[in-house]
Amino acid sequence: MNLRQVVGTFTRPNDTDAYAIGDVVANSTTAPVAISFANASRSNDGSNTIIDAMLIDSAAQATKGQFELWLFKTAPTMDNDNAAFTPTDAELLNLVGIIDFTAAPRVGDATAGAGGNAVYYGKASNGSFEPKFRTKVASRTLYGVLVARNAYTPVAQEVFTIVLTLD
Repeated sequence: MNLRQVVGTFTRPNDTDAYAIGDVVANSTTAPVAISFANASRSNDGSNTIIDAMLIDSAAQATKGQFELWLFKTAPTMDNDNAAFTPTDAELLNLVGIIDFTAAPRVGDATAGAGGNAVYYGKASNGSFEPKFRTKVASRTLYGVLVARNAYTPVAQEVFTIVLTLD
């Protein structure tokens, strides 16, 4: 097995507006872009398996977030940060898998709020971890949308970094 990692990261907006269950956690309230995992596949139209996933959060809120990462082989039309997640039927045809980051995270720096941090370990929503995926013919990239699965009050400009380990 020849493991490697791809990383996607974004900084959320400069506000502390609470998320409701099902809201998108994104980089903008007006022009968000999907989280990009460049070179997820070794070749265009390539297939791989996600072995492991980790979400690193630059904050340590008292009420920890619960999230899902929806992975697509084409970039979906993004909903704004803090708006309901509304994928279309056509977009769901490009869904690779959903990774749950809903278990309690490991707290690194326990300083409350922006001074702290936490690490979430993911698991596939299908019950077994290793979702297989195939990228599009002219692409090696996967695209992600982070969705809140609890009422979560963020830190302004909170940074989310997602690390996927691939075979």
